[in-house]
Amino acid sequence: MKTQNPQFNSIEDLIKNDLIALKIISNDIINTYLITHLKNIGLESKTNDYLLNLYEIVFEMLGFKLQQQNEELKDWYFLKLENICNNLISLNKEFIQEVALDLLIELKNKK
Repeated sequence: MKTQNPQFNSIEDLIKNDLIALKIISNDIINTYLITHLKNIGLESKTNDYLLNLYEIVFEMLGFKLQQQNEELKDWYFLKLENICNNLISLNKEFIQEVALDLLIELKNKK
């Protein structure tokens, strides 16, 4: 199935789409943070059960075509998530939203 660019009827639809993508990225940061900490306490073998692959939804929502969703983009995204999670002191909602917004903007610029 080929990924199509999202169609927007209005600026409100575009903003709504970005807000949903922002929430998904925020949740991906939280999930990655929790998985990272599970690995750090020796529960690495159990962490694969908790991978949500939210990046697939984000990439599609932002209009990345299937051929653009390559290993290089995925690796870049995962490295960004890892760096964010390594620098998180706590799961402060406002801070997570700020870094999620930065990541969303960077992703949109990569398109």
